Amino acid sequence: SLCTLVTRKHRVTLSPNNTFSELYDLDKDPDEKITLVNAPEAASSQAELMEIMERRIMQVNRRPHNRRLRPK
Repeated sequence: SLCTLVTRKHRVTLSPNNTFSELYDLDKDPDEKITLVNAPEAASSQAELMEIMERRIMQVNRRPHNRRLRPK
């Protein structure tokens, strides 16, 4: 499944095996027509968003699974 992170300025989407990715500047391209993946001018934003996404994925993976208690 794809992982997506949306901030006030960007949207980045990645596939688990990194075969698919998108990065959009929502201020300059609100209709998400031009992906900035691997664009030199977006390298620092892309790196920052990847770090945020990796931290959030690790947080989610550390959470215990919600288990419903069954009445006896």
